[in-house]
Amino acid sequence: MKISLTKTGKRFNRDWIFRNVTYEFISGVSYAITGPNGSGKSTLLQVIGGAVAASEGELKYEAGKNTATHVAFNTLSTPQGGEYQIILSDGTRIWLNAATTLRYPASFSDKERVVELVEGEAYFEVAKQTNPSTSERIPFRVQVKNTVVEVKGTHFNINAYPETSQIKTTLLEGLVDVKFKNKTVAIQPGEQTATTTNDITVNKDVDLDHIIAWQRGEFDFNQNTLPEIMAQLSRWYDVTVEYKNGEIPSVHFTGGIRRHVEISKVLEMLQLTGAADFKLQDRKVIISSPPLPKN
Repeated sequence: MKISLTKTGKRFNRDWIFRNVTYEFISGVSYAITGPNGSGKSTLLQVIGGAVAASEGELKYEAGKNTATHVAFNTLSTPQGGEYQIILSDGTRIWLNAATTLRYPASFSDKERVVELVEGEAYFEVAKQTNPSTSERIPFRVQVKNTVVEVKGTHFNINAYPETSQIKTTLLEGLVDVKFKNKTVAIQPGEQTATTTNDITVNKDVDLDHIIAWQRGEFDFNQNTLPEIMAQLSRWYDVTVEYKNGEIPSVHFTGGIRRHVEISKVLEMLQLTGAADFKLQDRKVIISSPPLPKN
């Protein structure tokens, strides 16, 4: 079952509707979906062992008794230009950046809690949970392609957008084990792992404010290349990017701006550097090298 909610926002010089956030649920559980435009009304949908309450920018999942004989999974996807929060049945809170897909079970077992970040970027605040029979802490794991992140009550960020060649896990608080093939790397707050198809590396000097700027509603550029910046803008404003004559200006940018301003304001900020020219046509950003100065 797929359910879509909409909300309004302003990105260009006009109001527009966010592309729908899509929920894919398993039949058999109870879901309460709030009505449009803050009406407060809800629709009850029967699914397996839980209830979902959707409010402004947030989805809260409350698990009930799961009588299914197999694990049922739900999928939450945000489109380009969208962002969302979800509270899982154990109290774990997850922020999803634009163009992100998360897959999670309808209910967790007493032995482990496992979710899958299919693609995109997400910030996790994992709730501590213990097994009622043994009083042992129940581990929380995030499967991201060929990487498994195991935590025990912590705050961390995972970036796994498909256009990047790495999966980056950054720890802000707590303890994390990152497993890649036959390797396990433990990282401390302020450290980051990067996994590729062949290896895993650790960066022990990470700018945490830069990493989670998106979760605070900001763009934070720190010596980023033009393609890196345009990848963020393309996802957030749902635009395409064209480099005039196929030439990509070899420049780096440092600076910051709120994500909820119109795209024209961001392009104006980049234009002021004089490193490149930016032109917005409908939903396309055309970039060219600046003209050479006249003698």
